[in-house]
Amino acid sequence: MNKSEILDVFYNQISKDYGCSLEDIKSNENIVINKTLEEGRRLFHSDDYLIKVISLNGKSIFSVDNSITNEEIDTLKGLSAPWINMYPDSKALNDIADRYDCHVCHEHHFYLPLGKEIFEKSDIQELSSDLEIKCFEGDSINRFKGDSRFTNALSFKSSAPDMLCLVAFNNGEIVAMAGASADSESMWQIGIDVLPKARGKNIGPILTILLKNKILEMGKVPFYGTAESHIQSQKVAVKSGFMPAWYEAYVYKN
Repeated sequence: MNKSEILDVFYNQISKDYGCSLEDIKSNENIVINKTLEEGRRLFHSDDYLIKVISLNGKSIFSVDNSITNEEIDTLKGLSAPWINMYPDSKALNDIADRYDCHVCHEHHFYLPLGKEIFEKSDIQELSSDLEIKCFEGDSINRFKGDSRFTNALSFKSSAPDMLCLVAFNNGEIVAMAGASADSESMWQIGIDVLPKARGKNIGPILTILLKNKILEMGKVPFYGTAESHIQSQKVAVKSGFMPAWYEAYVYKN
């Protein structure tokens, strides 16, 4: 799957997520759209949000509950997409949330596989020579349910079912896991957990690269999400050939 095909899948998914057109996504202005629940949308937490926002390509798209006033819509349209999670724009969004006894939460930025991996195939083979890497799919994943060490790799959420995971073993002991959840039919999200004693050995990027390529081979678009403050996770994304693509946040009831 080339860059253009990946972006086509991504833009079509965002269109479903926000009930907007492809022209809306590619325009240069902030857009506010009344909440619509399109078939095939990603469901991060629940549809019971006051506002959700995505910032990409220098603009923002807001999906809002019909209780939002015209004055508040004008405020949203006036926010700066590149700085929306910085003061004072974040304050303006929080001020609207406060009026409805809500708060901004689940702020993440996301990556698409549009970059270059830092490792060659031979590097991966050398770095993983001490590891045994196994793939688990479908019901076989359930053996890891309840293991609190791997909650980023596997979520066991019905709204985004875990599809497959790669598990790294060293001397028969699990040291890391990368999992993929079907957040939508066409886009699968990657999560990664590396146990403390195995960190600093590039196991995270190795598993992420292998899982990313496996997902692409299956005809799906892998994506990677993390937080602004999680620098180590961001490094894993970049080393694995992922590039920053969008920011997303939700406003839910307190």
